[in-house]
Amino acid sequence: MPRRSPRPKTPVIRLEVQVDFETYGWAAVLIQTKDRALEIACSYLGGDTVADMARGFAELIESPNRRVEVSCYGEPGDSTLKLKRRDDDLEIGLKRYAWEGDGAPKRVVNRAMRSTSNKHWQEMLDGRHKPSALNGIMPFRDALAMFCDSIQKAVDKHGAKAYEASWGFPWPSKELAAIRRFLDDTST
Repeated sequence: MPRRSPRPKTPVIRLEVQVDFETYGWAAVLIQTKDRALEIACSYLGGDTVADMARGFAELIESPNRRVEVSCYGEPGDSTLKLKRRDDDLEIGLKRYAWEGDGAPKRVVNRAMRSTSNKHWQEMLDGRHKPSALNGIMPFRDALAMFCDSIQKAVDKHGAKAYEASWGFPWPSKELAAIRRFLDDTST
């Protein structure tokens, strides 16, 4: 059977993580290519997405040509962020899944949540929020720099203690220090 050639990856021009300290435990991961962008909301209820991303990047620094996955529990929806380092590049895959409430039939979720005013919930419940995906590639060092810059903006504005208070998880200082060391060591 002939092998298919791999699909070309779309260049990623932006990778950003926004942490909202004021609404207690929400973050957004934004991945943007030239033609489209996909943003996912992440809740602290499913885990510490920001620290999981920092740990994933730190693992990729230590082990090139490895893949890590970060799960993002979005209320509603689940997303999976797949990161694979190939030498100096980072392959990024993001898939957002529709959610119907811990396996509850959609009609039950619709009835229970119909009164919500949240637009994202309404789109999910009305069936307008379909699973979506985005795959791309970018220089590994650029991805780390964008991740660190976006996290640093949040901590400069609010402080690590505010992160811990709103997310209920410790600030990933060890992982971020490893990422910053890598960035310093590879600067030109």
